Amino acid sequence: MLGLGAIVDNDVANARQSAIEDAKRLAVEQLLGSFIQARTKTENFMLASEQVFSSSTGRIDKFDIIEEGKLDDATYQVKLIAYVNSEAITKDALALINNNQWSKKPRVKIKYSPQSNTASKQAKGHFHQAISASLRKEGFLIVEGQSNLDASFELHVTVIGDQQASEFQGMQIQTNLLNVDGVLLNSYTKDELSSFAFSNKKAGSPSSAYRSLAKELGKRAAQKLTLDTKVVWLSKLETPVTLSFKSVNPAQIKKIESNLQEAVIGLSALKTESQINNNYEFSASYAGWPEQLYDQLTQLSIRDDIAFNVVGFKQANLQLAVK
Repeated sequence: MLGLGAIVDNDVANARQSAIEDAKRLAVEQLLGSFIQARTKTENFMLASEQVFSSSTGRIDKFDIIEEGKLDDATYQVKLIAYVNSEAITKDALALINNNQWSKKPRVKIKYSPQSNTASKQAKGHFHQAISASLRKEGFLIVEGQSNLDASFELHVTVIGDQQASEFQGMQIQTNLLNVDGVLLNSYTKDELSSFAFSNKKAGSPSSAYRSLAKELGKRAAQKLTLDTKVVWLSKLETPVTLSFKSVNPAQIKKIESNLQEAVIGLSALKTESQINNNYEFSASYAGWPEQLYDQLTQLSIRDDIAFNVVGFKQANLQLAVK
């Protein structure tokens, strides 16, 4: 890492120390930048990065200076190799992100049971709009339709709409009833993480009534899901993952393997699982959810020294391609 320090009043010693601290910070930033961005809300990324980088620089207790000297009369430069305790700074970074509630929410895919009548079909459309909007407001990303990205959570929902006619003082009144229940599952383990069952009724035209009922029940469901997923989403997690590459030559795969081992914080136990012609598959363990690894690799792939792009992920398999 190359750090710079300003020479003020010919104080070279102070400029040298500033350059060392700058290089140490850059080392932490290169190591943790994509890891933090994969886990923080966009609006919190800059603040989270600043605090994490500042606190983590102190974790570098050993470094070797390769080259140093004046760049010009106003600047001192130091080039060094920093030895970072990646496990310790990762733990510190996660604690800061979680304690300050900067964490990005997970992706969710919503699946519906078939609707048996016209009222249920009408109510389902309004409810989907309502719960999707409420979950997005809470910070969740809703995966819609066909996508090359999977979601960490699956929400299975049943929507039942019904209409009852009654007479009041000689007038015919139509009451619209809406029942919604849902179960939230971990997409990978299929463990149940949360459930809800809400109902209400409202008189009036079906379109207006179901829109109003769906907005109310969708908001209540989203609030419950937010509370119930918080602990499991932020808990310490080790996930088995696979990384697949197609049409890669031996020189390219060697560079990619080096990138994965050196640049991807949280990825461990990387090994070649299979090689068929020029198609490779690696297995590894990841400290987090597969979608967080996808986001982390996507951020890393922007760098010029990284030899791969990320195509997508299904379940715990990430598909990558050579740049």
